[in-house]
Amino acid sequence: MKKAVVVFRSKTEVFDFIGALAEKSVVAGTTGTPKEARIGCGIAAEVELRHLPVARSLVNSGRFKGFYGIFVIERTGNRISTIRVN
Repeated sequence: MKKAVVVFRSKTEVFDFIGALAEKSVVAGTTGTPKEARIGCGIAAEVELRHLPVARSLVNSGRFKGFYGIFVIERTGNRISTIRVN
């Protein structure tokens, strides 16, 4: 299973981002910030990979000044791999 995790420097921006996605009919949730990010507020936004273009469009709009990065997390059995994609 793969998912995209969008990391911000503040919880406020995480929830603002999730709200902005909802305005575009994209369902998103929260998840723990990947340890590989080594930054952030401890929670991040989680979206399905198919919604990654919408998420990228929002962070590239300049609206979210605390944006840090987008990571793709893949879980295969007991193995978890994390790749930064931006």
